[in-house]
Amino acid sequence: MLTLRRILFPNDHSACAGVAFLHALDLARTHGAELHVLHVRPPVRPGDPDRPAAAHPTCLDAAARAGVRLVQVEERAPRPALGILTYARAWRADLLVMGTHGRQGLDRLLLGSVAEEVVRRADCPVLTVRPDAVQTPHALRRVLAPVDFSPSSWLAVAYAEHLAALSGAQLDLLHVVETLPTYGLVDIPPAFPPPSGEVEAEAHEALRDLAREAGGPRPALATHVLAGHPTIGVLQAAASLCPDLIVLPTHGRSGLKRLVLGSVAEQVVRRATCPVLVVRGEGRGLLPPALGDGAPTEAPFPVLAS
Repeated sequence: MLTLRRILFPNDHSACAGVAFLHALDLARTHGAELHVLHVRPPVRPGDPDRPAAAHPTCLDAAARAGVRLVQVEERAPRPALGILTYARAWRADLLVMGTHGRQGLDRLLLGSVAEEVVRRADCPVLTVRPDAVQTPHALRRVLAPVDFSPSSWLAVAYAEHLAALSGAQLDLLHVVETLPTYGLVDIPPAFPPPSGEVEAEAHEALRDLAREAGGPRPALATHVLAGHPTIGVLQAAASLCPDLIVLPTHGRSGLKRLVLGSVAEQVVRRATCPVLVVRGEGRGLLPPALGDGAPTEAPFPVLAS
């Protein structure tokens, strides 16, 4: 069973954070979870007054109306992502919910993305929400779960099954068979040859097997097999199926390997028009409460090194 005890919502008071808060609040209400609202500020400089931020009345009022226990916290860190990751690990958050600005091109390369850094380094699932996201989790109609059959795939499918079943949504499992394009020019998109009938049939059966092995509830299920580059295939399927949520695993690559190969999860977070849940780590929210719960027993961890 999906058991969420602590949900962490980093709040930078932007418009996209406001939309993400509605998703975090909805999940906290549905699962009876404690909602931690975290604001990260830069370290105090010599001579600067250290004034704590005032409680955010909008968050407090909304949580009170929803019957959700809200914890408002302020931390200081050299970078927002470091403060978020430190707090999430210290308090063993089961889920991170955060807004993403969806920057593109040079602006994103120069400014970076707090959401992408958190997705890359968090040890719990991260739900990213764009400013134009409409459907909150309890109102999902369709959930898309791309599968690459890696060891982490079953965990992402298990999360997708629970979330789809919770709202009576259909679950679409997708596998993209990696192939090289037959052609592709600057003004002509690449064309990927379709998988053979045998490969396609085997992939459909493997997807159904994975859905059974994941051990979650059994929502209405459809399987899809495409050919091409994984990121392109996922985004094409999302454009065609119009899911309300995408759930996918991340392999947590770092350093040169990540820079060269990129990350399907990061690309989808950046480009998908619906919320994206990136699943990584120990599957804390899927463990029995006796194993997955437990507040920290010692002081929070020091700020992570950059």
